[in-house]
Amino acid sequence: MSHAHKHHIRRSNLKTAIFLNLSFSVFEFIFGLIFNSKMILADAIHDAGDAAVLISMFFVDFFSKKSPTKKFNYGFRRLSVIGAVVTSGLILLGSYQLARYVYYEFVNPHFSPYVNVPGLMAVSVVGVLVNFWSAKKLYGSKNLLDKAIFTHMLEDLLGWIMAFLSSILIWVTGFHQIDRVMSLVILLMVAWSAIDVVVKSVKVLLNSAPSVKEFEKLEQQILALEGVLEIENSHFWSLDGEQNVYTARIFIKKGAKIPDLRKEISKIVANHGVVDSTIEFFEK
Repeated sequence: MSHAHKHHIRRSNLKTAIFLNLSFSVFEFIFGLIFNSKMILADAIHDAGDAAVLISMFFVDFFSKKSPTKKFNYGFRRLSVIGAVVTSGLILLGSYQLARYVYYEFVNPHFSPYVNVPGLMAVSVVGVLVNFWSAKKLYGSKNLLDKAIFTHMLEDLLGWIMAFLSSILIWVTGFHQIDRVMSLVILLMVAWSAIDVVVKSVKVLLNSAPSVKEFEKLEQQILALEGVLEIENSHFWSLDGEQNVYTARIFIKKGAKIPDLRKEISKIVANHGVVDSTIEFFEK
């Protein structure tokens, strides 16, 4: 999900991350085919997916600045959820097609050409250098998006270090199927991540509570306020996975000061990511 509402997106860093992921994905597809490395091709799908997610974040940031209309009175933030589902679907499709190809090479080893080990080593070194440079550029930033991208670049860096070590292992042992095994490991990780995004997106579209525990905690804090007796017909759901909405009927003691309670409740719900709340007060 997009994190645009909690901070200002640094468009320069976002554009750099998009360019690196997209260009490196094309680089991987080309050299993965040239060097016959399924490990490189698997990571190409990974980077293409990352680029698609970042592009989605870029456009969501643009649309999030548009004012809500009478027809779209909650704005356009759910475009990020739809984009996440479409992107994840494409990633899963690409992963499935490559997995089928790798399986064919497993069952027909005599028709599987060897991996170009020097080529795999060279691409791994480039992968390490690119991700190290990207991570170094974002290291120490206090911007939340930068931190998220830095963590991801660090994961990619470790992945390419593993690819380099795998190329050495293939060179030493001569067992070229290591490349196929590692490609399947990468594909499983990519698929797991994509499925997780789809599940979370569907929950958002079904207006699921972001967290049952958080929902309970929010209401416990409201009930702890002086003068609050009971909460009925409450709803806690998310617009896009981060911006939340809360509505409720709150029964209070006679004579309780509604303006003061409203102010206290506004503070409480804001701490739970609520950007829009509708509270009805009833004396009991």
